[in-house]
Amino acid sequence: MLPTYLRLIIVCGGLCCAFFGKSTAQAPSPRLSSLSKVPPDALQADIDSLARFLEDAHPNLYAFTTPEELEAAFAHVRKQSEDSLTAIEFYHLVNPIIVSLGDIHSRILLPLAKNEYAIEGGFYLDMRVRYLNGKLYLMEGTDSVIAKGSQLINVNGFSINEITKSMLGSAPTDGTISSSRERMMEVFFKGKLPLYIPVDSLNQVSFIPYQESDTQTVTVEGIKRWPPPPPMKKRDRPSAREVAEEMFTLEYLEEGRVARMKVRSFSASKTKLFERFMKASFKEINEQKTETLIIDLRGNTGGKLYRGKRLMSYLADSAFYYTQFMSIKGGQASKNRLRERIWWPGLTTKLFPKALGAINMAILDAEVGVRDTIARNISWPEKPERRFKGNVYLLIDGLSISNSCIFTYAFRRYGIGQVIGVPGGGTETGTFGNTVPFTLPNTSLAGYLATIRIHSDSSMAYVPYGLQPNYLVPDRLEDLVEEKDTQLDFALKLIREARALKED
Repeated sequence: MLPTYLRLIIVCGGLCCAFFGKSTAQAPSPRLSSLSKVPPDALQADIDSLARFLEDAHPNLYAFTTPEELEAAFAHVRKQSEDSLTAIEFYHLVNPIIVSLGDIHSRILLPLAKNEYAIEGGFYLDMRVRYLNGKLYLMEGTDSVIAKGSQLINVNGFSINEITKSMLGSAPTDGTISSSRERMMEVFFKGKLPLYIPVDSLNQVSFIPYQESDTQTVTVEGIKRWPPPPPMKKRDRPSAREVAEEMFTLEYLEEGRVARMKVRSFSASKTKLFERFMKASFKEINEQKTETLIIDLRGNTGGKLYRGKRLMSYLADSAFYYTQFMSIKGGQASKNRLRERIWWPGLTTKLFPKALGAINMAILDAEVGVRDTIARNISWPEKPERRFKGNVYLLIDGLSISNSCIFTYAFRRYGIGQVIGVPGGGTETGTFGNTVPFTLPNTSLAGYLATIRIHSDSSMAYVPYGLQPNYLVPDRLEDLVEEKDTQLDFALKLIREARALKED
């Protein structure tokens, strides 16, 4: 159930969905310390605002921290805010509080429209990177000055090891899952680098070229992200059908014996188009007597629970529980958010409660500050002739977040097939979701907080580690450079081996 804001952030790869364009000016980049400062009384007011919002909205602040630790974290921020600070300096102070919640859905960021560094002409480095085995590698950017696959060593004299250490510490994840934390750090690297080290129009970058051992240093031009591009005109926006064709794809491999279903999002496009894709795909797969199905949820950051449940209905042999329970907390922010989205709230809740759904009704009905639990609902599989009865493999990665992890848990719970990849962005026992926005009035920092906890495990425990795949298959640098698919190739190897054994 990952919200739209996070899906957009992941696609754009910036601090808050920003455009990166080529810089033509060579004026010096502003230093963070030179930006306008917010006075202490205003900072203290923002701290109070954040504390109230956390207490009001989040379903369990102490799932992965303690009251004492959270209180100490707030006390530290208050102490450090006794002097005037820039919004970016304040961001560095309060972000660890949000990260400590162990909730990848909850986050705080600096909107581009309020990012004084970007507005004043600050520079960034155009780098798409991957973090593998404690090292950072360039995958794209810098106008080919640095070859793809090169290991980055330092930027402007600052060690990449220290930079990534700091960035990893500020990257969100569910619980303590390192695979999703690393991928989130990669996503934000380009947009957040100037928050950690000075970046200018010309920058010295040291690196070790791919498959070499000697360090080289080159000059890399900085780029600007302001002004952002004008909004896309309505006539130029992709239609719901075009989005669906990009998000939901089916291809055949191994001379048609294997089908690969790629679901890039559980929320993109219209539900009826998702339903149409599912129905047509499984009909085609069954008519062609496909032996094996590979479901690819890598990079799928979640979305509507209903869609994951529908996908499961084509695979399950009997009735199933897609989720076990949901915990909610009566919060004024979540109630207000719902009422804003509902026409004539009083009338709608009385006449059409089913249309709003059990979660929304529970939030509206709950007393402010009171936690409640919504019982699980049973789901039914598709008719036997529509279901796929062959072997199934599931591919996941660190960006398989939220509903993708809920699907993975159900997939394993009911023995549908084998999971390949690395732990996704949801813990062994569940994840958070259903976010509401907030803005701190004086620093303009904004963000989102989860309002529900989705429990995949009937114990309703809070386990910090991720759901382990049956086969742990991390990305390999050589495959990324050569544009080979590590996990897909591994799955096809397993399929061929199983087929060979069967034929013997």
